[in-house]
Amino acid sequence: MELMSVLRSQWDRIAASVAIGAGLLCLIFGYLGISGTAHVAKQLPYIISGGLMGVFLLGLGAMLWLSADMLDEWRELRGMRLLLAEDVALRGEDASLLASAGIRRSMPLGDDEPAAALAGTPRRRTSFASEGSRAPVGSTSAKSVGQ
Repeated sequence: MELMSVLRSQWDRIAASVAIGAGLLCLIFGYLGISGTAHVAKQLPYIISGGLMGVFLLGLGAMLWLSADMLDEWRELRGMRLLLAEDVALRGEDASLLASAGIRRSMPLGDDEPAAALAGTPRRRTSFASEGSRAPVGSTSAKSVGQ
C-alpha cells in the first residue's frame, strides 16, 4: 500500500528516471551498432534510431525531473505563504498587508488550518516538510506544520 502512495506522489521522478535510463540504453545500443561496421551507409540507421532517440529521451527525462523540482518549490512556497498569513492574522495586522502579498482572506488562517491545507496536497520530499516541528514566526503556538 505504501508503494502505491510513493508511486502516485513521485510519478514524475519515476517517469524521468525511466526516460533517462531508456535514453542511455538507446545511446549505448546505437554506439554498439555503429562500432560494428566501417561503412557510413550502414551506420546512418543506428545514428538516427539510437542517437536521436537517446538524446530525445535524455532531454525528456531532464525536463520531467526539473518540473518535479519546481512543483516541490511551489508547494513549499505555498506553505510558507500560509504560515505568513497565519502570523499576520494572529498579530491582527491590516488586511492590506495580506492583499499586497497576494494572500486572500478566504485562505485558512486558524490554528490548525495551514497544516490541514498542506495535508490535502500530495506530500513530497521537501526541506520544509522534513524539518520537523516549527512554530510560525511570532506565534506562541508550538504546533508544527507536519502534524
